[in-house]
Amino acid sequence: MLWSSRKPYRFLLACAVLAGGLTATGRTEERVSTDGQGSIVLFPYVAVDAGRGQDTRLWIANRSNTPQLARCVYADRTGTCMTSLQRCLTKEDCPAATEPCLPAGPAPLSFTVELKSQQTRAWQAGVGLAEEAASIPAVPDLFSGTLHCVEADDAGMPVRTNALAGGAALVERRLSPNPAYDAAEYQAFAIPGLEGQTDGDDSLVLGGSTAEYAGCPRALSFDVFYDGGIEPSAASTDVWTSLVLARCDVDLRPESQDTTGRVIQISIFNEFGNRATTSASFPPGPMGPRPISGLDTNNNPTRSIFHAGAQGTLSGRMILSGTGARFLGLTIEQHRDLTDPEQHSSAFVSPVLDTEALGTDIVALEGAGPSPTPTQPFGVTPSPTRAPQSVGPEITFFGLATADNQRIPHDVRDTMGDPVYFRSPETSAGFIIVVEARVGTSGAGPGTAAVTPTPNDPSVRPFLQIQADRDLGAGSTAVCDANGVAAINPPSYDVTPSITDALFDFACRFVSTACVRGPQVKAGGAIAPYGFESPLSTTSLCIPPFGDELRFPPGDTALTVQWRDVGGNIGNRKRLIVRVQ
Repeated sequence: MLWSSRKPYRFLLACAVLAGGLTATGRTEERVSTDGQGSIVLFPYVAVDAGRGQDTRLWIANRSNTPQLARCVYADRTGTCMTSLQRCLTKEDCPAATEPCLPAGPAPLSFTVELKSQQTRAWQAGVGLAEEAASIPAVPDLFSGTLHCVEADDAGMPVRTNALAGGAALVERRLSPNPAYDAAEYQAFAIPGLEGQTDGDDSLVLGGSTAEYAGCPRALSFDVFYDGGIEPSAASTDVWTSLVLARCDVDLRPESQDTTGRVIQISIFNEFGNRATTSASFPPGPMGPRPISGLDTNNNPTRSIFHAGAQGTLSGRMILSGTGARFLGLTIEQHRDLTDPEQHSSAFVSPVLDTEALGTDIVALEGAGPSPTPTQPFGVTPSPTRAPQSVGPEITFFGLATADNQRIPHDVRDTMGDPVYFRSPETSAGFIIVVEARVGTSGAGPGTAAVTPTPNDPSVRPFLQIQADRDLGAGSTAVCDANGVAAINPPSYDVTPSITDALFDFACRFVSTACVRGPQVKAGGAIAPYGFESPLSTTSLCIPPFGDELRFPPGDTALTVQWRDVGGNIGNRKRLIVRVQ
């Protein structure tokens, strides 16, 4: 599907035009664009929903006077319903109303296309193409993902000719209540190869000092309509904007288990020159289409900085940059007729600017070995990335739940990408703190047994190591009393008596149990009325609903947690914010 509203609509796509600035290698003539040619062509959004008459028409062209071979890979990011295991785009596609739609891995689907001199080939994603020179498989009837096409030689190895271009049209055919046919086109992103740099292997290096291809932009800039704005020229029409993003670093190998997400830093400027900032989580694969008013809120558009009511104006500029990765993307504008929800008018495309390209991204094709370590350009600090699993237990969920065990969605994310939970003074106690984990690469299970403090040895610590940067309750420094937990500020896991005491004081309040009301799928496929929030979890600890002894103070309190396994190995860290206001 193209929109979570499940209603048919008419729309256009606003592409991020990447103009100006140097590439990471200093070349001004080789840059990513939507109006040029390249050795890699990226289609950031391919969608099929046969049940709603939606499909994507794709075309790829050879702009040279010699034959070309394009090696193409669909990356399928369609999800799976947790219990029924059917394909889904949102939870609305799942049979049970409360059944979540879980994200999937890339699930690549590969094919090759032979292109004669100046030839263009076109097909529908949901139908495919059966020709001798282009046997293109059809994607499933419900599909959302990307398409990468790379120039290759007769042996299928990447080469640099910069002859490829492409585009797509998202089409929708409505049969009721009034028959209609809509189509919205976008130009694919063309990524040029750099002269003399392509080494012919399946690890494609975009940008940086060892670049084989032009680097992706450091930031994208979109001129957007804020959600819920009323068009001045048509008072009965409002406008909603969604964002589609595809990461430049992507593992397209069949064995890929890429589960590492990223964080998007977002700045917006309205027509009065006012600036606001926020951040949003970015999943391992493509993101979208996601309403911009959902980037900083949990399905509450009127509270978003991207809502026209909050900005007091219809449109503005949105600038996005990534943490640890770069990306390319589109905006989708939906113009709705408020007097007749089944009627929708077309949007228009606003100009977009972009900043220079920095950093290195790796596109790993099927034959690639371990991806090389990206070399950062001078003056750029590499952004750390975490492995899919840590040495010790990997924390798979860290969040809050109500007293009756219902998960509390976070309200926004802070500039570090960590979830922020809004609480009032009246609700600053009485909820549950939940930590879930799975076994790390050590193979040892997360520890859950009680650990007794050892006098004069602060290195002896509990398995679950959680701390707060502000006093909870009365902030008592006594261990496991009824007068609160002392702060560790700034957050630290240094081996000192005061830090160890605070870790024991917080940890002794946790109980070993599944804390979130299901039914959810637990390890091994068993169904239980209380289960794990994350389908990856194997162990859970939580603090039952607490009172004044742990009441959170006004303002922001950061909780940081890590977990030790029974073999003594420490896992990854997670952080969240409780904001009492």
